[in-house]
Amino acid sequence: MCMFDKYVYVSLESGDPRLSRAFFIYWMSKNIELLDTFLMVLRHSFRQLTFLHVFHHSTMALLSDYAYHYSPWPAVAFPLGMNSVVHVVLYSYYGFSAWRPQNLPAWRRHITELQILQFVIGLIQAYFGYKYHGFCIYGQFYAVTMIILFGNFYIRAYVLKKPKKEEKVHVS
Repeated sequence: MCMFDKYVYVSLESGDPRLSRAFFIYWMSKNIELLDTFLMVLRHSFRQLTFLHVFHHSTMALLSDYAYHYSPWPAVAFPLGMNSVVHVVLYSYYGFSAWRPQNLPAWRRHITELQILQFVIGLIQAYFGYKYHGFCIYGQFYAVTMIILFGNFYIRAYVLKKPKKEEKVHVS
């Protein structure tokens, strides 16, 4: 058993009360994010309201509910912890952007890359968990779905992005 197995694939039979508290906080944060999505709809602010956004926030609210109520296990804590780190980076970007909207941080693209990396690592963990530790196969399906959706967003936003038209300078 490697060190990774010891911490990430420990017993799935019993929960850990410390993880239950952490999962409760995570579950609450995902519900707040979903509430934010509903507020976007009520404000008719559809700029960020894509299928990816709605699907991701809806499914994360459901998955975090399941994790909190039924599976406070270290194996589940690993991808939730990765997602939390990614969201700290994401909300830091939003904070810096709101603080200085005229001088946006240059690392927006890297956040999407980090999100995709998160799901690739989650897919690897889910695969080995399924193959060697009795994980449910749906974790792999979810990770692949997220890789496809975030990959599609990445390609549209950063690879196929149309260059901005240069502003015409009128010389008098």
